[in-house]
Amino acid sequence: MSNNINWVKLTSLSGEIEAELVIGLLETHDIPSQKVYPGATQYVKVYMGTAVGVEVHVPDEKLEIAKEILRELED
Repeated sequence: MSNNINWVKLTSLSGEIEAELVIGLLETHDIPSQKVYPGATQYVKVYMGTAVGVEVHVPDEKLEIAKEILRELED
């Protein structure tokens, strides 16, 4: 079984707490997600305690439903 997931950016956030909230919300809808730290290595994240910015990525086939979930959250 191959794990060829094409991850795409759902949103960019300013910090870890926001990212964890979004990821938790996506998990309740059975949408896998991951945090990505653009421009920062994992070492910098660990050393600094948090990244300056964090992106939440989802599988491309789940992108539209994930966007809809975020739109509902904003309303």
